[in-house]
Amino acid sequence: NAEYMGAVVEPSPPLVPIPLVAERAMTVLVVDDTQTVRTLLGAMLAGLGSQVLFAVDGEDALAQLEAARALRIEIDCVLMDLQMPKMDGFQAMTAMRLHTQWRDTWVIACSASLDEKSGREEVMKSGFDDVLPK
Repeated sequence: NAEYMGAVVEPSPPLVPIPLVAERAMTVLVVDDTQTVRTLLGAMLAGLGSQVLFAVDGEDALAQLEAARALRIEIDCVLMDLQMPKMDGFQAMTAMRLHTQWRDTWVIACSASLDEKSGREEVMKSGFDDVLPK
C-alpha cells in the first residue's frame, strides 16, 4: 500500500490480457477528437495486446473502417466518443449500422458527459453495444 496526499492507495490489480479473437489479437478503433484521450486509450489497449487504430471524429472513423476493410483488417471493436466536430458519435453509429460490413461490429460509447442512468439508456437505445464513462 502507498500513501498519496494523506490517503492510503491500494495497488491496482494486474492487467488481464484481452482474449484472442480467432487466434489473433483484437483490433480496436479509438475515435476521439482529443489527442490525450486517444493516446491514453491506445496505450492501455496496446498494453493489453490489442492492435489499435485511431480516428479524430465520426467522418474519420468511417474512412478508417473503409480503409481497414480494403486492407482486409477486421475491426473487432470501436470505442467512440459521442461529442466530436464534423460528425459526432451518434451520427457515425447510425452510418455504421447502415452498412452490412459494420452492422455487427461492437461499438462502445465513451463519454464524460453522460448522466448515470438516463444518458446510458439514451445511448444504448441509439444502437451502441455498451457505454464506457471517461
